[in-house]
Amino acid sequence: MVNFTIIELLDLPELIPTIVQWIRTEWPDSRNEEAVENRLCGSRLRSQLPSALVMLDGAAPIGFVSLTLYEKGIEQGRPHWIDALYIEPAYRRRGLALKLIQAAEIRGGILGISEIFALTEIPGLYHKAGWHDVQKSNTPTSRDVIVGKRLAEKR
Repeated sequence: MVNFTIIELLDLPELIPTIVQWIRTEWPDSRNEEAVENRLCGSRLRSQLPSALVMLDGAAPIGFVSLTLYEKGIEQGRPHWIDALYIEPAYRRRGLALKLIQAAEIRGGILGISEIFALTEIPGLYHKAGWHDVQKSNTPTSRDVIVGKRLAEKR
């Protein structure tokens, strides 16, 4: 197993270009670099969204997860989302994406979020973390599923 750590992207801002490039490579239809960076870091305040967490193997970044406030989702009762989840190909199938999902849940709880959603083609990964299907895509060519999880109440 990889000896990894998970930190806030704001703790190592020099990694922002790497994360932006991963997004642009994995999701080529993503917006320009500035828009992607804004979705990752936004106002750069730790007490609000967006919030990105980076997984490191030593000092090398190997993956990330980002949480965001999706304003259009407020009306549907789904304002808080995992916006992106990524693990470098050489590190996949080791349970690391699950660790990032769990870290995002913890971060969401710290921020006072009660429920998180994600749009994914791999709902089984989220199911392993206790997430449930909320809505499946209505198109025959899409495998996207909206999944969600209620976070533990703060005491």
